Amino acid sequence: MSSATPGALRGRPLLRRQNSFDKKLLPWAFLTPLLVIIVGVVGYPVVRTIWLSFHEGEYLQSGPFVGLQNYRDIFANPYYTAALLRTTLFAAAVVVTTILLSLAIALVLDAAPRAAKVLSVIVLLPWAMPRVASGIVWKWMFDDQYGVVNWLLVHWFGIESFNGYSWFRTGTPAMVAITVAVVWHSVPFVAVSLFAGLRGTHGEVVSPSTISSS
Repeated sequence: MSSATPGALRGRPLLRRQNSFDKKLLPWAFLTPLLVIIVGVVGYPVVRTIWLSFHEGEYLQSGPFVGLQNYRDIFANPYYTAALLRTTLFAAAVVVTTILLSLAIALVLDAAPRAAKVLSVIVLLPWAMPRVASGIVWKWMFDDQYGVVNWLLVHWFGIESFNGYSWFRTGTPAMVAITVAVVWHSVPFVAVSLFAGLRGTHGEVVSPSTISSS
């Protein structure tokens, strides 16, 4: 025989409705403002840009509908196709090189605790440097007159063709120099993330502060 009082029995449906609201509706109530902001800040500009791409127009005023003519004009422009190709190659080179170097560093940190004490400091230094500062540093390093990169290539490796070599005169050397700088700045974060993932497989929690003090 149930010993529940009539008041408790009447309160059970209310409790069920409260639990249902907490599980189903309350999360959406918290997420709705964020979703509205995302749609307004990201969704609308994307949809508006796509809509404008199918119309003629100048500045902020749209003209008549032209279909895919704007895309035909863009891809018929040799400067655009060259820029698109270089951007694709740059992105692929940065991603692949960053992942490979970061994975190698993470494996070394995971397998050699003694080396991790030294490598962790070296790895985290570029991460702590602002992008503007690192860009200025690498610009001076690749300088054609007194840059350290040309000096190393000439005096350490004996490549005399890099004596006074200008890295930013043409597209390919400039892309190589910028790729090196971006990879140098991106590797620390990815390496620490991969190292944390490797340590997570051992049941350990890793943060940058624990890495530097390990």
